[in-house]
Amino acid sequence: TVETTAFAILALASDPAHRAVAARAFDALLSFRKGDGSFGATQATVMALKAIVAAREHGLDARGSGRFEIRIDGAFAGSIDVAPGESAPVVLDGFAQALRAGSNAVLVRSADGASLPFTVAVEGRIDQPDDAGNAAFSIATALSHATVDEGELTRLSARLTKVDPADGGMCVAAIGIPAGLELQARELERLATSNAVDFAELRGRDLVVYWRSFGAKPERTLHVDLVARIPGTTTGPASRIAPYYEPERRTFAAPVRVEVREAQR
Repeated sequence: TVETTAFAILALASDPAHRAVAARAFDALLSFRKGDGSFGATQATVMALKAIVAAREHGLDARGSGRFEIRIDGAFAGSIDVAPGESAPVVLDGFAQALRAGSNAVLVRSADGASLPFTVAVEGRIDQPDDAGNAAFSIATALSHATVDEGELTRLSARLTKVDPADGGMCVAAIGIPAGLELQARELERLATSNAVDFAELRGRDLVVYWRSFGAKPERTLHVDLVARIPGTTTGPASRIAPYYEPERRTFAAPVRVEVREAQR
């Protein structure tokens, strides 16, 4: 795991006798890094950053220089020059047109065999992403009224279910709210101070809820009342849930859609 590898680097980096092992562990740690620069959960990212600092202090992250080229599925997609001693991130944009639907093999290489750790960040939009193959939970959401008059209420319900009875630890869910609906402060406070969740906050169009422990219950259900504010038809982000320390084990619900009818004035 990320944390185990980071601990190994912290323990071995300062010992010349274990430098080779520490260097291999550092290469392994970099392979865990995601396109956004994180290493998954907050705790894993913090430990990884500590290990990276230690690796730099002991010269384990020697970065190559010269010209590096990127190939996608074997085809040339661009190149970039890295100056000797360069320590800041070097960014190569503009190769998105070389990507295709499905799997893509991305290769970064140097003509003289120099090494360069790298990550690839890809942004896209999809209504409902695929669930992880080892998802720990399932989630379903629904509105009590999919068509509502401006100023009226509709109830958003979320049903969260454990897929594996052994997964009962800390978890986080994000419930997507359509742009035409508003979660009022008093309703958020009601949920946050209830026994239904351990913490709740509004982040953009997501109602984010946390549990320190999902507990032995196989299922939990949440309800919040939303006010119809903006006339028109809008769709919320896909709701999702995952263990807090394993965000890659996410599962998604189909986004909810609402039609808000303009009030007669």
